[in-house]
Amino acid sequence: MQLIKNLIGKYLNTLVLIFPKLAGKQAFYFFCIPFKAKLKPEQNAFLNTAKQTSLAVEGKKVRCYVWGSGPKTILMVHGWQSNSYRWKRYIESLDLSLFRVVSFDAPGHGNSDGLFCNVPLYEKTIKVVIEAFGIPTGIIAHSIGAFSSVYYLHKNNIEVDRLALLAGPYGAIQFVDFFEKELTVSERLVHQMKLHFKVYTGHEVEYFSLDNFAPAIKSNTLVIHDENDEATPVQNSERLVQLLTNADFWKTKGMGHRLKNDKVVKRTVEFVMA
Repeated sequence: MQLIKNLIGKYLNTLVLIFPKLAGKQAFYFFCIPFKAKLKPEQNAFLNTAKQTSLAVEGKKVRCYVWGSGPKTILMVHGWQSNSYRWKRYIESLDLSLFRVVSFDAPGHGNSDGLFCNVPLYEKTIKVVIEAFGIPTGIIAHSIGAFSSVYYLHKNNIEVDRLALLAGPYGAIQFVDFFEKELTVSERLVHQMKLHFKVYTGHEVEYFSLDNFAPAIKSNTLVIHDENDEATPVQNSERLVQLLTNADFWKTKGMGHRLKNDKVVKRTVEFVMA
């Protein structure tokens, strides 16, 4: 994988010297590829315990899963290079006679179609899913799914009662910085990618920040982040809780970015069921 990243970086650094706009456009799309892994048989076996349907988002099919039949709905929103299977322990811990759990594989992830995903597309997907299944009582979201959920609530002026945000980033500029370091690309290439980002979204990269989105959130919010998160710094969530009007912050230790720990599951489930 590192060899592939090095080759992509060298290719883009060369291309930007000859065709800068094309290089910026191609860099943006490389930036949006999650490189999804094929689901394992045991993962599909669990997902097949759900009622499944597909929704169209920008001409691509997004796979949705529903467990339970309770009157209250919990929406699960997974992170980058993940899928709905990551919520297995959460779903098994919820009382499915009281709650209906709705999850989906983001574009380019899991059993959904597509090669690409980004925050604006993720927000559109959340909107389509909620239009189909109704505004949930609560949302549990991880990583880029957490950021995209906050963006959705802000953009659409939607409120939910309970919002659990796990290990989220603070802004799109962090993704750009990560991309620059991972592929060792030039500042000239990053500049051209940012220009195409604006063409695609209608906004500068810096606009996609919790500074702009979080103040509108009035939900009861649980924020969980590990102090040694290797992917998104814990400072992201420390800044986030200062912007929220009603937030409880739990800083974990030794659980990493994925937060795959029974204590996290227990606290999150108890929070959304309260």
